[in-house]
Amino acid sequence: DLVLDKTIAWGKISRRAKRSVQAAKDAGIVMKRVDGTPSEMNQLRAMWYDPHDTEISTKLGESPKQFMYFAYKDNQIAGCVIVTEAPEKHLFLHFNASNDLGIKHQVPHLNIWHIVEEFTGSEYKFLDVGCSFRPTLQEFFKNWCTYEYPIIFNPPALIPQIDITPFDNDSLFVKPDKTINVDVALGNLLGGKPYTFAPRG
Repeated sequence: DLVLDKTIAWGKISRRAKRSVQAAKDAGIVMKRVDGTPSEMNQLRAMWYDPHDTEISTKLGESPKQFMYFAYKDNQIAGCVIVTEAPEKHLFLHFNASNDLGIKHQVPHLNIWHIVEEFTGSEYKFLDVGCSFRPTLQEFFKNWCTYEYPIIFNPPALIPQIDITPFDNDSLFVKPDKTINVDVALGNLLGGKPYTFAPRG
């Protein structure tokens, strides 16, 4: 998570992230909030690595609420960022896109930093920047981590299953059989001796 407080965040993000943000600002990159019209969503689509991504809708979402910003270099679009409202006063980094012009001027870094500046002092407290199976992209995200949480990339081979009723038929994957009186059958089997029945589980 990236804390949405520019003073705290600047002290915790990596030096590489700081240098990239400063380089983008020195290049004159300007961030502007946009409405997320169909035309603007198509401009995002043109910059995104997968233009056919079904996650890109025809207009900006209202529930949950979304915020969209374009990055400009000399009035040319160089990048785009969309964050989505999440539970517990979080925002989620939904899209962080840039074209060749934006990559040249470190726009992906400025996109994230602009969210920090924009929402400092707001009701939102953290930006979840996400994670990736791609090592280079994961390294990019780590530059922006101010508070870490564990991430499981590979689920265990044997996934534990904990049921509320661990010994009923559903949990043991067997069908109920009401043709047998278990107490009578076990009593006959054991010759009337006392017993405790513990189902295998």
